[in-house]
Amino acid sequence: MTTENLYVVLGVPRDASDDDIKQAYRRGVFADHPDRNPGDREAEARFHACRDAYEVLADPTRRAAHDRELDLQAALLARPRVGRPARSRPAVISVRGRRTQRAPGRSSLLDLVRGISKAIEFAQSLEDAFRGRRWDPRSRRWRDREGRFIAR
Repeated sequence: MTTENLYVVLGVPRDASDDDIKQAYRRGVFADHPDRNPGDREAEARFHACRDAYEVLADPTRRAAHDRELDLQAALLARPRVGRPARSRPAVISVRGRRTQRAPGRSSLLDLVRGISKAIEFAQSLEDAFRGRRWDPRSRRWRDREGRFIAR
């Protein structure tokens, strides 16, 4: 959905008045008319583009619709892309006073310990769910399926 900016075709700002649009149209048509530029295909294409732009911008309802299209296109371009995050650079680590790049795919001992602790917490939560226990954050105590407090 790429809408051509017709204001750029005529060379006027977006808040131009009807008289400014008409003057820009006459200038463009006069300069690029096929009778003034015989055999020049680019001038003929500019002439037709200028004529089409004026047809849209001279009509208030079509001009309002074109402005809405431009606003929508600008909003879509300004929206951040959603998708896969960019790969981050490897962390910089210090070995005996020298700064080196961590090899991709390698993790530190701390990352390994964090992963193991997450796995243990997950296993404990599965066991608690199996046995019917749940943590009550209000009372900071464990409850069974019936809601009674229990010791874990």
